[in-house]
Amino acid sequence: MDKLIRSLIVLSVLAVSAKALDMEEAIALYKTKGREMAVLSEGLESYKNSYNNYQISRGFGMPLTNVTNYNYYKAETYSVTNTSVVGIKLMDLNISSKFDLGYDLTTSQYATTSAGARSIGASFNLTDVLYYSSGAHTVDDARITYEKAIASTSQAERFKIGTLIDLYVGIKTLEGKLDIKKRSLSQLQQDREYMATKYSIGTIAKVDVERVELEMKTSQQEADTLQKQIFSYKLNLCDKLSVLPDPYIELDKIDHISLDQVLVDDTNLYLLEKTVEEKEAAIKAHRRSVFPNIAVGGGYNNVDKKYYVDASVSWDLFSFASGSKALNEGQTVVAKQNLAIAKAAFGVTKEAEKIEYENAESALQIAEESSLYWERLANVKRDMYKSDLISFQEYMRYYNEAKDKQIAAETQKNSFNGLKRKIKLLEK
Repeated sequence: MDKLIRSLIVLSVLAVSAKALDMEEAIALYKTKGREMAVLSEGLESYKNSYNNYQISRGFGMPLTNVTNYNYYKAETYSVTNTSVVGIKLMDLNISSKFDLGYDLTTSQYATTSAGARSIGASFNLTDVLYYSSGAHTVDDARITYEKAIASTSQAERFKIGTLIDLYVGIKTLEGKLDIKKRSLSQLQQDREYMATKYSIGTIAKVDVERVELEMKTSQQEADTLQKQIFSYKLNLCDKLSVLPDPYIELDKIDHISLDQVLVDDTNLYLLEKTVEEKEAAIKAHRRSVFPNIAVGGGYNNVDKKYYVDASVSWDLFSFASGSKALNEGQTVVAKQNLAIAKAAFGVTKEAEKIEYENAESALQIAEESSLYWERLANVKRDMYKSDLISFQEYMRYYNEAKDKQIAAETQKNSFNGLKRKIKLLEK
């Protein structure tokens, strides 16, 4: 319900204010309305329900047994005896009461002497209380499975949100390229007017005018292609957000994202730790079978009007010798080895991710400095061309290079901010 409310708030704010959708709002919508996220949530909910059911059944239960005997004596007497045992189970403690009810079919009378509660008592398995019961192992196994499901689901959610971030970044990058192309067309239009004037007075050849017109056509074609790509990407974004398709949906610029530290996804390491815990619990439960079952109980017999104490010992001498013990121990050794290898590799991965981040940051700085340099140089070459110091072809070479550097800087900036936003997904 909270997710739905947050989603409606985001949609209402956007609708009323006509505000452009920013990246954080897109992520919030995806979490609350995205079909892919809903599937992940439903899967996790099933693990949670399973774990809760095991907890409830482990902590509390009400077992009921009923036995009905039909008695026949020498074709003279017919009777029915019904015995019911009603119990309450609290963890490893069992409280039960036995009821008897007899009915003589020959005389059509109830056997009142045996009617009512025959006994009430309590019992528990001392070995289970002192060591590790099968019920406790079942709950622990369900808990570990649920915890692994939480981690795996969170990892899958981060991956899917990462694809959304990539899509958002892709749209903004294309829009940045389109903006550069439009500014390029505006500049080329000015150049064409200038060259048309020079051509009219006979200072340049017609081929120079045709060259700038060709550049304009090429830039316009590239701009049209970019616009079609943007439409396609935006429709894909709307589909992911489960909102009405709108190829003209406005997306806000990607703000600068600051990071305190470069985080690395350690989910796989956590899952291996849980696997070791799971295998160790299985071994512990199996070792429990080597101990005898010591049942202790007591109660009150309503027929004899006496208190009683029961104690019994049973021992399965063959259960501990089964092959599953060796299998569990072998799997535990392998799980611990995998965990040790993963921990060593994680350190290397963490350092590599840090280096990759620093390289991306450095590449952005170089790209922005290069873009500014080539923009200034192209302006100088344009002035030189207007002063007839260089040819139009020479000017266009610098102009196109400056345009490419602008596009590269815009792409690098959006890509770097997208990388930082995906890293922030790892923050707890």
